[in-house]
Amino acid sequence: MDATLRRALILSELKSKIAHWKQPETKDFYCKNLTGNPSESSFGILRDDNGYFHLSDNLVSYCNLRDGTIARIRKDFKPIDWKCYNDLYNLAKESNSVRVDIPLYREEILIDNDIWEYAELKSPNNDYGQNFNDDVFSWPELTDGMIPNASIDDTLRNNVETYFNEFIDSSISLIKIALVVAERNKTGLPSGICEPSNRYKDQNGYFWSDFDAESWNHSKDEIMNLSFVILYTTLSFAKACGVLDDNRINKLILNAREKWTTI
Repeated sequence: MDATLRRALILSELKSKIAHWKQPETKDFYCKNLTGNPSESSFGILRDDNGYFHLSDNLVSYCNLRDGTIARIRKDFKPIDWKCYNDLYNLAKESNSVRVDIPLYREEILIDNDIWEYAELKSPNNDYGQNFNDDVFSWPELTDGMIPNASIDDTLRNNVETYFNEFIDSSISLIKIALVVAERNKTGLPSGICEPSNRYKDQNGYFWSDFDAESWNHSKDEIMNLSFVILYTTLSFAKACGVLDDNRINKLILNAREKWTTI
């Protein structure tokens, strides 16, 4: 299919999903009986045969699980964010230290008299990859969704500990590159750049995703503090699943603190 026609079809689909999301009954359907942080925007996930839509007030995206392509529109943006992400991608590629989603295309579009940003990206290996939940929590952690599985042993716990240590080391490389980009463009850093759930796995290893739509406006201290909170929450969930214990968690937190605070 011609690229221009394909883009027009994708844009049309994303715009229709905005209209769908704005309907009060849509949000009621997705968010009914859910509790959470009231400061965080509600969102919904809609699946189709090839992937899924992420629906929210300021961001609508489509991730193709078959070929790793991503198309999104967002309302709150600054053009410098896309430049920063492109700079990060190029520096990451030059350093060969980390992999991130590949930026392909961007334009500004008009929707209901508001300017939105449309962008396209793709995964490094044309593979959406194995996400955090399937990668880390793909073992039989829980029985009936409640009780840690009796088959969990120290070998499995050691594997989970190794995973998080590798995450910490890889995040350092990513943050160092982002700091260079931020200094070059006189910006801050994007939230989400140092979260376990934004690290995916394909046949060539790990890569980082899902922060291309973030604004580069946070200080390093803000990012590190947020990263510690998210890491601790993630490790606590792993403990509840039985795949980590207090001793391993304490070692991981100490490792992250020692390495992240010296960046």
